[in-house]
Amino acid sequence: MLIGRIYKLFDTSKPDEVRYIGKTTATLKRRLAGHISDAKNNAYGGHHTYWIRKVLSEGNDIGINIVETVELETPRDLNAYECFYIKMFRELGCRLTNSTEGGEGTYGYVQSEEHRRKNSEANKGHIVTAETRALISEARMGHEVSKESRDKTSASLSGENHPMWGKECPEETKAKISKANTGRKMTDEQRKHVSEGHTGLKRPYKKASQKQIEANSEGHKGLKYPNRKRLSEEDKKKMSDAKKGKKHTEEHNRKISESLAKTAQRKREERAANFAAMEQVNS
Repeated sequence: MLIGRIYKLFDTSKPDEVRYIGKTTATLKRRLAGHISDAKNNAYGGHHTYWIRKVLSEGNDIGINIVETVELETPRDLNAYECFYIKMFRELGCRLTNSTEGGEGTYGYVQSEEHRRKNSEANKGHIVTAETRALISEARMGHEVSKESRDKTSASLSGENHPMWGKECPEETKAKISKANTGRKMTDEQRKHVSEGHTGLKRPYKKASQKQIEANSEGHKGLKYPNRKRLSEEDKKKMSDAKKGKKHTEEHNRKISESLAKTAQRKREERAANFAAMEQVNS
C-alpha cells in the first residue's frame, strides 16, 4: 500500500498563514528541499516559487506540515485530495500561491508562449550550486526506489515510449559527447565504487575455460556457413591500396608497443606459474 501526503507550506514567521497546498508520496523533508531548490535556482517559476524566494530573501524560513496522510492504490489517487484541500483553504480565506486547482499539477493552467520562452531562456546555461547539490543529496540519502517503481519506469521508457525511438543521434551531438569525455579519467574512489558495484555479478562475457573452448570447437566441426562473405580479389586490392603509405602517429605506435609489452609480460607470468605448478606436482 502506498502512502500519500497532503501538506501545507507557510512562512515560519507567520505560522498561521497557509500559503501553499501540495501533495507528495515522498518524505516532507525531501519535498521541502525540492521547493527550496526550485526557488533558489529557477529564475522564472510559478507564484509559489516567487513567494518562497521572497521569504528566504527576508531571512525567514519555509515551514511544512502534514494536512492529511492517505493510503493509496496509485499516486493518481492523491489528486482528488489535493483538489479538495486547495478549494477548502481558499474558501477559508487563505491567500494560496497555487497556480492551479490541483490534481495533476497543471490542471486549469496553460502556459503562454511568452511564459515558455522565458522559462527556456532562464534555464539556459543554468548550473546547480554546491549548496543545492548538498541539499538534494541529503534529501535523497537512504532513499531506495522500490522494484515496482523501477519496473514502471522501465516500461514507460521501453520500445516506442523511449524518447530516442526511431531517431538517430546527430553527428553534432556525438561530437559533443566525445569531446566531453576525451581525457576524462575516473578517480580512485570512483573506480572503487564501480568495482564494488560489480562484485558478485555474473558476467556473460567472462573468459571461457579450455573445456568450453574445446566443446565449442567440436560442436562447430563440419558446419558450413553459407552466409559468410568471402572477400573478392577486388576488395582485397582496395583494402591493400587504402593502407599503402599510411603511417601511424607516434602516440599510436607507443600504445601498440605498450599493449604488446603487457601481453608478453602476461604470457611470461602465465608460463612461470605453469612451470611452478608442474615443479610442485613433480616434487
